[in-house]
Amino acid sequence: MKHEFPSFFNDSEKNPHSKFELLVDFWLSWTFRCSVESVKCLNEKMYNISRKILSFFLTNREDLNFLENKTVKSVYCNKYYKDIDLLVEVILDDSEKKYVLIFENKVFSQLKEWQLDKYKNIIETIYKDTDCNINYIFFRALGEFFENDLEYCKKSNFIPVLITDIQENIIKNFDKTNNDLFDEFWFNW
Repeated sequence: MKHEFPSFFNDSEKNPHSKFELLVDFWLSWTFRCSVESVKCLNEKMYNISRKILSFFLTNREDLNFLENKTVKSVYCNKYYKDIDLLVEVILDDSEKKYVLIFENKVFSQLKEWQLDKYKNIIETIYKDTDCNINYIFFRALGEFFENDLEYCKKSNFIPVLITDIQENIIKNFDKTNNDLFDEFWFNW
């Protein structure tokens, strides 16, 4: 008999859908906040993976090494700000320029046609007079994209990302971190 802990995400609840999207927002927020220098001495593996994941989103998947030789000065996360699932502001030590990540996360539910445009308009109003780099991300944390997901993303200039994109491009290159919470989400789920 194989001994292992039960999955944190899968239990006997009849309608688990609502809790999953909440958990994804918290997990992403925590992962990004683990990219700051002070985490390195606590768990270097977790720190390194978090930096790769943050690089993935800061550069629209293009440069996983973007944060090499850079210090993440601060990461500010705000969940459910004006109905936006997750707003992330990152400042690097090499400049005061702000990087902003806007996430719409889905697990089981479908995007509504107006949803991404609404969030983009809110953000463009908030940051209209600032010098910041804004990336809009639609993150599907389980399964594949639904029929209209990619169409809505293209129309609203959101980057579509599946959790498997991160697992296949980043996570597979690392061993587990020995942090049960981090490993449960990124490695086990």
